[in-house]
Amino acid sequence: MDSFDTAKQTLIEAGKDLNRLFETAVTLPGISTNPFESWLQTLNTMKAQMAEGVLRVAVVGSIKSGKSTFVNSFFGGDFVKRGAGVVTCIVTRIRQGEKLGATLYLKSWDEVNAEIEQAMVLFPAFNWRGADGKIDIRRQTDREKLGHALELLGDDQLITQGTINMNAVLITSYLQGFEKIKDLMDAQSASQKFDAAHFASHKDFVGNESLAVYLKDVILSLPDGKGVEDQVEVADCQGSDSPNPMHLAMIEDYLLKTHFIIYVISSRTGVRQADIRFLSLIKKMGLASNIYFVINCDFSEHEAVSDLRALLERITQEISLLRPDPEVFCFSSLFNLFSGIKDELNDKDLARLGQWELDSDMRRFSDYESKRFLEILEKRLTRDRLALLLKSHVDRVAMMVSGVGDWINISRDFVSRNAEQAAEVVRQMAMEKEGVDRIRAMVRNTLDGAMRRARVEVGQDVDRFFDPSMGPAITELWEFIRQYQPAQTDPAPASFTNAVYAVFSDLKRAVDRHMAEQLNPALAKFVRDEEAKISKLVNEIARPYGTMVDGTLSRYEKTLGDMGITLADRKMSDPDQVDVARVRRLAGIQMPGLTAAMRYSAKVRTEAVMRKGAYSAGSFIKRLFNKESKPLDRNDHRAITHALARMKEETRQSLEAHFMDFRENLKFQYMFKLLDLSAVTLQEDLADRLKVFVEGMEQTTGLVNENQAAKEDAREILAKMEERRKEIETKVASAGKLTGL
Repeated sequence: MDSFDTAKQTLIEAGKDLNRLFETAVTLPGISTNPFESWLQTLNTMKAQMAEGVLRVAVVGSIKSGKSTFVNSFFGGDFVKRGAGVVTCIVTRIRQGEKLGATLYLKSWDEVNAEIEQAMVLFPAFNWRGADGKIDIRRQTDREKLGHALELLGDDQLITQGTINMNAVLITSYLQGFEKIKDLMDAQSASQKFDAAHFASHKDFVGNESLAVYLKDVILSLPDGKGVEDQVEVADCQGSDSPNPMHLAMIEDYLLKTHFIIYVISSRTGVRQADIRFLSLIKKMGLASNIYFVINCDFSEHEAVSDLRALLERITQEISLLRPDPEVFCFSSLFNLFSGIKDELNDKDLARLGQWELDSDMRRFSDYESKRFLEILEKRLTRDRLALLLKSHVDRVAMMVSGVGDWINISRDFVSRNAEQAAEVVRQMAMEKEGVDRIRAMVRNTLDGAMRRARVEVGQDVDRFFDPSMGPAITELWEFIRQYQPAQTDPAPASFTNAVYAVFSDLKRAVDRHMAEQLNPALAKFVRDEEAKISKLVNEIARPYGTMVDGTLSRYEKTLGDMGITLADRKMSDPDQVDVARVRRLAGIQMPGLTAAMRYSAKVRTEAVMRKGAYSAGSFIKRLFNKESKPLDRNDHRAITHALARMKEETRQSLEAHFMDFRENLKFQYMFKLLDLSAVTLQEDLADRLKVFVEGMEQTTGLVNENQAAKEDAREILAKMEERRKEIETKVASAGKLTGL
């Protein structure tokens, strides 16, 4: 059991012991209700939060860099589909479970139909919609119309600028997979589960484009002992250079949730232009400090270890331009994988493994680098899990243990005093409690006003970022659209409608790529900066009140000390610091997905391109519905130029409307929620510090009026409670050492 598991289990046991201690308090004479009811609720909340907290690790890189092979070698088995296609972007997530299994989450029919609507904007065939003006792939007539629309595409639409038409592939895949998938889906969403006996079957879905296109999430569960740590999620991401920009946006969305990244580079290709672009993007997002680089070497491509050392040095130097002092490792994931599953290999792979094993120098180098990587990774996983998932909980439990100790001390004092002396203690405590209540009210009122001002300031920041006339990222996008010119078209004759569609497809692909590579990273950095600003705003409010709380507690301790009551020493967390990242994690809130910002094209109106322009509408309509494909003439080229201008304008208008929706979601569903939750956390943290001294004190006074026999019983119960409390304190201290407290 590693230090994280040890600390977590110790903390869980301490929580259970505290719960039993709270229950014992009710058995005291004169105590009618549980004096620690609020702390009992806190314990239950903490238990749920510890179970839900997850440390995320993303495995990324360009297509064919060996990401899936690396993931399989890391877990010691052929769990993830290797060599999956590039049309669908499926982030395969791997977690620890009770037994081997796979869960595939399918899109809803609404999501499928919406994607088809997106893909069919300005499609050359204009009669593909259903009778109700919408598309529903569940209707046979709609599937037939979609199939016919695809048949009308010429070769110049299926492949443009050397790139396959992703819209055509998407729709083709949906149509081909419909019969196999239809019974597994419902109106909302569905999932398909594979147990250990049928685990390999999940690869048939992931590796088959016509089925994978219906997937939106894949989670693999590996049993303990297969390399996956408790509460760690490792994600095998799609290649960053996928021809579909939406896939890059999906990877970006996952990266925003991750705690660190493993970047895989193939030794066959070295650092490619695609890697430079993606690493630059990661840097813009502010995530470059959390990357480990793995050079996935192919023994068959290198003659000697000297080649690998030279490659390692060269790639390290190249990466250093984007990530100073990078941590780079070089080993063969395929060799590690084959070595781990030797009994499962076919004759061809066994022969390859045997050949590699003969090269002892290469093998030793790879083994050394693998061991070095795993040792550093294990330390990082343990450290981050302790810091992110447990440290704050240990601090809070320690506070409770300290507070219970004070309650026991005061209760013991009560049962040893006569009624007159006890009454004086009660009076003094009541006066101090009034001061505590005033501080609480003051904090609450101040926070309410400060948060209103903070909401205005943060809201204005968001509005400025999305301002269509002043926001740098947005105005840069407008300039990109304005200056965009389609690449030179194939000189071969083409129909007018196909030419219009090709122009729009190229425009949309270029805009999507710009958004994924430029706007999304800028948006991610903006959100991180705003989170830091929220943290600063909240903590600036917290600082003076933290000092005020400390003063109140000092007076309270002195008052009780003057009456002969000694309170426990305590180590409290910093009272004037709110960890916004912790608030976000524990609340489970996330910023709107970056992919959402790219779902705008369905708003581009086909009729606007047809109806508006400087060319003859009558001539255009005749050409539009002419079933014969005729060569383009000078007028057609002029019409396409005007159509492109309308497309640009419609695209900008659609994006403006879409950004307005995205902006409001970002403000109200993320930024303002984060502000409010940070304020609540601050208030709770300050209240908890005060609660240490007043929790359950009202019920304690009930001991004063008990007879002597009852007081003797109370002394015995309190003595046993203190013994158990000290045992709990030792457990929490042990967990605290592991988490660095």
